[in-house]
Amino acid sequence: MALFLRAGRAFALLLLVAASGATAHLSAQRADSADAARKFYRDSRLAFGRGDTAAAFQGAVATAAAWPRQGSYVRYLARVAAATGHPDAALDALDIVTEMGFDWTPADSGWGALAALPRFQALSRRALEALAPITASSVSVTLPPSFHHAEGVAFDPRTGRRFVSSIRLRKVVAVDATGNVSDFIGMAEPKLYAVFGMAADAAQRVLWLTTSAMKEQEGGTGADSGKSELRAYHLDSGIMLGRWKLPATEPHCLGDVILAPNGAAYASDSCQPHIYRATLEGGMTSIAATHRDWRNLQGIAFSPTGCTAWVADWTTGLYRIDLGSNTVTAVRADPRLVTLGLDGLYWAGTGRLIAIQNGVTPTRVVELSLNDDGTAVEALRVLDRPGGEAEPSLGVVLSGALLYVANTSWNNYNGEGTPQGAFEPQMLRKLPVPGLAPATKLAKAPRC
Repeated sequence: MALFLRAGRAFALLLLVAASGATAHLSAQRADSADAARKFYRDSRLAFGRGDTAAAFQGAVATAAAWPRQGSYVRYLARVAAATGHPDAALDALDIVTEMGFDWTPADSGWGALAALPRFQALSRRALEALAPITASSVSVTLPPSFHHAEGVAFDPRTGRRFVSSIRLRKVVAVDATGNVSDFIGMAEPKLYAVFGMAADAAQRVLWLTTSAMKEQEGGTGADSGKSELRAYHLDSGIMLGRWKLPATEPHCLGDVILAPNGAAYASDSCQPHIYRATLEGGMTSIAATHRDWRNLQGIAFSPTGCTAWVADWTTGLYRIDLGSNTVTAVRADPRLVTLGLDGLYWAGTGRLIAIQNGVTPTRVVELSLNDDGTAVEALRVLDRPGGEAEPSLGVVLSGALLYVANTSWNNYNGEGTPQGAFEPQMLRKLPVPGLAPATKLAKAPRC
């Protein structure tokens, strides 16, 4: 019991140090420690359920210490600490949760006697102010009610058309400059699975997209499970130009796709941690860069030369890739500067990345400021946080703005992929971002 109490006080001290800003930058979350945190969390909940409050608190401390970047686990520690008679640890945890930008509910009766403490009341006021909606964006497109579960968006500057993909309906629609919506690529043969990310090459008139079989897609079959492809279509006619299937020997989930400055398409696999490179002429290959802690790859952003890229792993954080040497470096950050839960990722000029972060609550669009070599996050600024329960997904860079899917529908299904109630109208929001501009295509590929 004494050892357990020392562990609780030690973590409370760690939280106080982090709150003071003295915590050194830490590397991206190790995948094995994330796995350990999940086990500690399960054990803590079981202990609480059987009335073993000491073991429940000890497990909550171990959970948050193993995965300090995951605000939901620090929030869980606050809950358990409040319920088991550890008010200082609970308040320390709430302090850090607020700094991280994760919501918590001061008015919840579950805080018990903690709610009467002056420090709790001060934290409540701070949280309500710090987590209030920030609506810097505006609604740019509202899709028809018949269009369900948007995920990706692409833009053709030559025609002004925006392309929106659907997970549920397995198709892509085009929205013209006047707002008219029409089907662009449908589910017909060769059949599409759920459609995820897209990237438009306006110069070559190519629309790249990823399509992966999901239980949430309409009309899917179990036989398609784990299948995933990268495809290329003509940007004007919708005629398919190329199709590359990943082997069905293991499940794949190609999701995000982005154009590198040299015109090649890069796609990330969120089921198997690989990045693929493709051109119409050369086909698709897996790049050599990899990392032991990759678990759930999402967005990719390139520097203007194309020699450096950053990739977001939804589970473990942000990584920098040297494409000349295929060296991958985990990007460091203070735990309060949360780099987990990043989806879309976009280059915004020297030392700046814009990210759509749907792995925190409330969800948000953030700007990450990097150090000189791009190996550490020095600051995180929330650009857009409209509020509510909407979950944004992917976007596309316009001149001076980010256009992004504001309310994808992953939360509208049960565990079997069956919709639970009506789908809400899908929207694209436009967020002004000074200095943001589409990548300039290089006339000649650099020698990295």
